[in-house]
Amino acid sequence: MPFAGTKLSPRHILIAYMRASGVKQVEIARRLGMHQNAVYMICASPLFQLQVSEIQKQIRDGAVEDVLEMIRLEGPASVQKLVEWRDQDDEPAVSLNAANSLLDRGAAPKKHQVEEDRTLRIVIGREEAQGMRAIAEEAGFTVDVTPRGRLLAMVPDGDE
Repeated sequence: MPFAGTKLSPRHILIAYMRASGVKQVEIARRLGMHQNAVYMICASPLFQLQVSEIQKQIRDGAVEDVLEMIRLEGPASVQKLVEWRDQDDEPAVSLNAANSLLDRGAAPKKHQVEEDRTLRIVIGREEAQGMRAIAEEAGFTVDVTPRGRLLAMVPDGDE
């Protein structure tokens, strides 16, 4: 039984990251040299599915933050374009719509500068970390670690 306990093995964590990244179960089995049925059984576990959901949420939260940052960066250029459209003489309807858009956005909230750390951290024991690293390397991933043994990056060979 793959999940007799309440925590995932390093191999299962690796599979969870691959599933959360959109890799199909058949492809996971091929990459890790596992039988497809074994991967299907692992992926069917409620504990495994919870882990995948948590990883996907972390990915989505990061994506939302990236979109908000892009909106923040593109805002001044967009306002400048609205001003240009407002001030042009060719089409009064365009000028009016641009002016209305500028007025609608006039009550913008005050800016706050926030520094944040976007590092994804998973706390696992030393033995689990060593096991996960060995499995990842067997699967053809390049694993970067800090001098203290912390995982920095794990990418498929050739994607560096």
